Amino acid sequence: MASSRFIPFNEIPESWSLYYPEFALDDTKLEHITVKITRDDGIPIEVKKLYLEKTYYGLPGQLIIELTNLGISQCKVGHKVHVQVYILKTSKRLCIDYTFEIFDNNPQENVCFYETDSSKCPSGVPTGKRYGKGAYEKYKPATNTTRAIIYVAETLKPQAPLRLDFSTNIIVSQGMINGSVVIGKATECDFLYPELSDITIAIEAGSSLESGKLITNKRPRSLAVSPSGIPTLKIQPRNMIYNGATMIIKLLLKSIRNGDYVYNFNLYTKVTDVFITCVPVIQIAQYVIRDNQYAPTKDVVRLNSPSDISSISTTSNKVRIYFQTQQKVNMSYFTEEHDYELYTTNSYILL
Repeated sequence: MASSRFIPFNEIPESWSLYYPEFALDDTKLEHITVKITRDDGIPIEVKKLYLEKTYYGLPGQLIIELTNLGISQCKVGHKVHVQVYILKTSKRLCIDYTFEIFDNNPQENVCFYETDSSKCPSGVPTGKRYGKGAYEKYKPATNTTRAIIYVAETLKPQAPLRLDFSTNIIVSQGMINGSVVIGKATECDFLYPELSDITIAIEAGSSLESGKLITNKRPRSLAVSPSGIPTLKIQPRNMIYNGATMIIKLLLKSIRNGDYVYNFNLYTKVTDVFITCVPVIQIAQYVIRDNQYAPTKDVVRLNSPSDISSISTTSNKVRIYFQTQQKVNMSYFTEEHDYELYTTNSYILL
């Protein structure tokens, strides 16, 4: 027995009920029943427990399938879930088989990319949403679209890197892409079959850190992260960029310098999630000569007097010193180890 249906995302319950006359029979026991639930990308949906009810409000035979919290979270919009219930008794073998697709009310477009034969596209995708070789970049979703599902009808061989940056959420379904793929800095891409793809995730650092994200149950042929931009942030942001099987991820750019700061990019892994961090590191050692009105920070150290300049110990080549009041400074305080910048406000320095 096989069937298919649609289920709203916000109505997915923790427990699913399935009615079938065989469940009501006295010789049908819980040990006779096996349940297998799989997402369309091969990820198994975790089942916590099964319950068998012989009668319930007049409906004979009910199997209750309770999911784990992880299992519920694995039921994602745009994916199909395949449920198989096996009844294995000595006298007979039965299989209840059905599939449902999860949806929500967010604007979504279905599009098909093919290599040479548009007839291989799903029948539900209109002709105007089918794009062949050399025309993939022509697809532009409606302005209010928040999700695009790309059905790959044939193995694609793009001549140039295929940019997936035209929607905040993109699902690449069915076929494979044999070539380079770039995930945009504001795009979360759910890629079902990336085994032939060389994927680059775009990162842009400015006043904040923007990053694309790849979600997949398979390993891409290669995976790289490409930071860019002119960073100005002074915090240490952390963004998740990858969820999937363990693999080597190449960081194409490890640091960017802007002004007094070098911004270092680092990757770290937590179970199946990979995060990128951007750490601003000031490249100038900063000091202020004794001044109760100037509050030192972790980047600015207070000196008791100008004579302390000679005892400054730092690995930074450049030293910046702030004078808030009139000070007399002897040239012997300065060493050849550093370049010095002297800053003064409403005062002057006697050298």
